[in-house]
Amino acid sequence: MNSLSETDSGANPFETPQPRRIRLTQGVLRVVVTLQCLGMATSRLHLHHADQFCEFLLQSRNVPAAQIASLSDLVAYGLVIGGVLTLLRPITLVLLLIAAYHGGTILATSVAETPFVHLDAAAQATQVITPVALLLVDFWPPRVKPTLVMCLAATTLLKFAIAISFIALGCLCLEQARLGGPLLEMMQEAVRKSGRELLARDAAHSLLIPLGVVEIGMAIALLTSRSRAAMAGCSLVGLLAAFLPTLGAGMNGYPESLRMVSLAGGPVAILIFHLTSVREQPPIYLPERRSAMRKPVIH
Repeated sequence: MNSLSETDSGANPFETPQPRRIRLTQGVLRVVVTLQCLGMATSRLHLHHADQFCEFLLQSRNVPAAQIASLSDLVAYGLVIGGVLTLLRPITLVLLLIAAYHGGTILATSVAETPFVHLDAAAQATQVITPVALLLVDFWPPRVKPTLVMCLAATTLLKFAIAISFIALGCLCLEQARLGGPLLEMMQEAVRKSGRELLARDAAHSLLIPLGVVEIGMAIALLTSRSRAAMAGCSLVGLLAAFLPTLGAGMNGYPESLRMVSLAGGPVAILIFHLTSVREQPPIYLPERRSAMRKPVIH
């Protein structure tokens, strides 16, 4: 037998087996969640950016700005601790808190009165789902071995989150290429650093539109197929999208790149799962069966 339940042939295959080499997928997800936490923390502690979630919670209650800043710093240190713990030994409660924090940040983004607000919120979908996916495949305490159904649920959630983020980013690229916005400015800065000062706007515009089309196409390919090439392509496009803030803003953009690392890490985790834990069967071509024609009987 070539199934995962070789030892328990009579058992339910969706309850008992543990996928092979799942630790590689666990390791990728651990690193991605840790980098996300460090990105959010350094954005506050290093660059002193406002914490959108803390401001969203406390500004409506007339809390002084100094207290909001102090709480934002405490949350940032908590993210650093949570990221280190996740890298060493993921804890269920910590992962739930990390996912809740990212979800609260998305909620704060979605109610802000800024252009493209809903697309900006949708583009962050992977940041919430990645800790949840890690929780499903690395549950502790108690120590629960990841079963096949848990791994399939985690990879399915990741696929949908990646597709949502890519479609939102693709639409942002297309809209901002036409109307202007942060993505166009970052692309212009990246082009200027390459030595094309005079062509910065035109080159950025011509690069942003294909990037948006490719992101939407990759999202559709990921949802409609199990192609490993599509997963690898999503990883490369996600890496480019995550690295764009650093290309445009240098050291001021690296926290944003760390926060967006799940755009590349999520597809890598799915790809590793399919490479190590899934065996693709070769196609079997079935010939058409025709009933034998009876020979006429000669009397």
